[in-house]
Amino acid sequence: MPSESDILSALTAYREHISTVNYRAMKAIIPQIEAADMEDLDLWSYPEEEEESRLEFVYGLFGLAGASDTNPPIKRASDILEHWDVLAPQLALDGAALHFDPAWRATQRKAYLAAVMEGLGRIECPTGKWELPQDWLFLIEHVDSLEGPGWYRLRDHCEMLIFWQGWGAFGSYIRAEGWMRRCVTGEKILELTAYEFEDKYEIAGGLESGQGNASVCYIMYSRLKEGENRDWSWRYVTTRGQFGVDVFENVVELLDWYKNRSQPRESDCYITAEEVFQA
Repeated sequence: MPSESDILSALTAYREHISTVNYRAMKAIIPQIEAADMEDLDLWSYPEEEEESRLEFVYGLFGLAGASDTNPPIKRASDILEHWDVLAPQLALDGAALHFDPAWRATQRKAYLAAVMEGLGRIECPTGKWELPQDWLFLIEHVDSLEGPGWYRLRDHCEMLIFWQGWGAFGSYIRAEGWMRRCVTGEKILELTAYEFEDKYEIAGGLESGQGNASVCYIMYSRLKEGENRDWSWRYVTTRGQFGVDVFENVVELLDWYKNRSQPRESDCYITAEEVFQA
């Protein structure tokens, strides 16, 4: 099992890599939003209306209801670049959402873990008592979700793989406890959903940690059906339909793989005036 310093180092490398990729994309996208002109679409408006439309597009780009969803608030498109180091973690632009209020985060984390443990308590543990993986517990002390490269609109409209939704940015920081409990599931459901994984491993239980287009992600308590080391342990698993199943023995392996998945393409960084003012 990796040490806490190994996990923190892997998480830092993951976030720095994705932040760099997304910043480069935003340096291309934000000027296009600011340069968009309603007159190009034969639409007449007041300057205030034009700026309001730009802001609404920005909020949609990042899945925000309004300026007050971040701290500092986003009042113009260029704020994203100007306050990148502060806003990127709040918008999961470094691959892992981090809310600006530590007390709020602690409350959400406590509720989330209580719901997960309640769900697992309905399933028999083959080793006697359920204990969540320590590397994951350390990870969620530092982030509210694990969302990979991209941003809200991009993740919502193209290939998406959100490994751990948690209580983070992609869900607009809303995670009902009932939803968390439903994500904890037993062996039979996991067998049906992760059938390729089940061919090689026995599954005691686990939780659905995230989803994507034709993808489902799990944290599974399992053991090899054959081989020398057949101890029960937690594994991190993505099932990607026709693209198969990916299995990781710890968070460090997962982060190293995940940081390069579904990176934005050049075409994803092209914004038209019609898109900005379509509302």
